[in-house]
Amino acid sequence: MKRVLVGLLAMMPLACGKPPSPAALPPPASIVIETPRVEQSAPARPSDAGEEEARTRLKAALAEVTKVRGLLANAEVELHVLDRAPLLDRVREHVAAEVPAEVIDAQGHVLLSLGLVPLDFDYRAALFGLLESQLAGFYDPRGKAMYLAKDLPEEAEALTLAHELVHALQDQHWDLGARLEHRPGQGDAQGALHALAEGDATSAMLDIPLAAMGRSALDVPETVFSLEMELTMAADARSKEIPRVLRASLAAPYVDGLRFVHALRRRGGWAAVDAAWQAPPTTTEQLLHLDKFDAKEPALEVGPALPPDGDGWEAVFEDSLGEQGLRIVLEEWAPKRVAANAAEGWGGDRVTLFRQSSEDGESFALAWQLRFDEGPRGRRDREAREAFEVLVRATGKSAQGTRQCVDRPGVGAFAVLRQGSGIVVATGPYRHTEQGPEARGDCAAAIRWATRLAKSLR
Repeated sequence: MKRVLVGLLAMMPLACGKPPSPAALPPPASIVIETPRVEQSAPARPSDAGEEEARTRLKAALAEVTKVRGLLANAEVELHVLDRAPLLDRVREHVAAEVPAEVIDAQGHVLLSLGLVPLDFDYRAALFGLLESQLAGFYDPRGKAMYLAKDLPEEAEALTLAHELVHALQDQHWDLGARLEHRPGQGDAQGALHALAEGDATSAMLDIPLAAMGRSALDVPETVFSLEMELTMAADARSKEIPRVLRASLAAPYVDGLRFVHALRRRGGWAAVDAAWQAPPTTTEQLLHLDKFDAKEPALEVGPALPPDGDGWEAVFEDSLGEQGLRIVLEEWAPKRVAANAAEGWGGDRVTLFRQSSEDGESFALAWQLRFDEGPRGRRDREAREAFEVLVRATGKSAQGTRQCVDRPGVGAFAVLRQGSGIVVATGPYRHTEQGPEARGDCAAAIRWATRLAKSLR
């Protein structure tokens, strides 16, 4: 089993057209990009192998994937085999066309505001740096075509073809490309669909090599799969340079998606997965809890955030981070199990990035409003309290009372306030300069803002 898994399964979650996801902010979707990560122990195929030979291998792979996945191919998939430079150029073109530049910039500010990345972190450069180091191929729903790196070893090519061809089948049957187009404010819903797509493709991909052993993907414990991804990512020099929150978000759609798909397969086979595509999870809470998916439990509504004190503030980015995003953020300050337990009560949230423009530049401030699931008040308040206690660790202080704050160099205040079953995080403001972020405001102002924001959670 380990021989099959080692070095093969850490796939970069740029699938469904996403740049590497800031954990809490599943980014907008456009194209499907995948990278099964394979150690370069096998020799690469000769560069003159030719596209005709590659197309023959694609047809054979498509026949195998349709049999394993139980979905008929409704059309042929066009194939382009490219050297890495033009392959990367193609990806950059798609990302530039499909992902608004201001969304990528806003995501960088959100990460910075929450203290999840260094003050000098270049988010945009990190996205394309990861592409450059790990891209193996991708399926493009817009052109109904697959792009493959020419220098892949045979094993890597086989896995890339299998995984991406499942995405092609998803697109043919359920219009994957259109369903994962960028929709402002729908990050959590798109994150859930993203994970369904990756769990589906990963499960089917694993079925193929395991079938030779008389086994299936269901025989691989999800904990083993998760550990394999962590170990493979940790062994990659470029990944080591990436902040933890981004590495965690790379793995989340695959690990969480695989668990969801396997839960469906165990109770109803691939037909249950097909049914999920007809009515997919609408939140990552549903993705992570099958009973909530069955009940179609909706997210709790969270009202619009009020701006910080002062004139000229405008909301330039709003989204829902979801339970998956909350969990990954909490992992910054707590062990995984503690973070998962604290995030489990998630009911709804809204993150809002505000910008203020003036003669001396642009300033940014962040509001994050969280509501926890309805239910017995004691349980609901306990779950909010657990999340509050983890978030307070970001201030370096103890969780005494219902509010805490720290003034941070560069990015300003980080204030956390709990009111019953609701939590508010208010950060900043900070001014964006060529030399880096410059803190403005203080904890007193941040606490006042958080207190006003908490009124929307009553």
